Amino acid sequence: MNVQTKPADDAAALVAELGRCAREAAIALRNASTGAKNRALSEAARLIRSEKAAILAANAKDMDAAKAARQKGDTAAFRSNMAQAHQVMQNASFRTQEQAEIRAILTPEQQAKFDAHAKDRAEGGHKAWGHKGKGEKPATK
Repeated sequence: MNVQTKPADDAAALVAELGRCAREAAIALRNASTGAKNRALSEAARLIRSEKAAILAANAKDMDAAKAARQKGDTAAFRSNMAQAHQVMQNASFRTQEQAEIRAILTPEQQAKFDAHAKDRAEGGHKAWGHKGKGEKPATK
């Protein structure tokens, strides 16, 4: 069965099978004679030429879909940027939740220090050595 005709339910299995097929093809190509390689290339070229109309039609369909998406502002770059923005928001939400959970187990004195440190970081300062900001290098001995 052709890998392309299998359902894509299990992406990991599909990728593993593609890798196996590629390794087998590499071995077959390495062991093939020059004449066999030339015949295979000629047959591949013949098949491409015989399917030229279908290939060009599929390409035109893809180009039309891309053009329509671009006109709507729906580009791959836009979708990628939106996905990144979504990930940033999820990370910020997770950090906020995590900080609340940490703060909940601290004593009032520790909470005050935690809050002061969080405020300093939010303002762009860092009190740790090795970071840009308000911190100072520790004295050397």
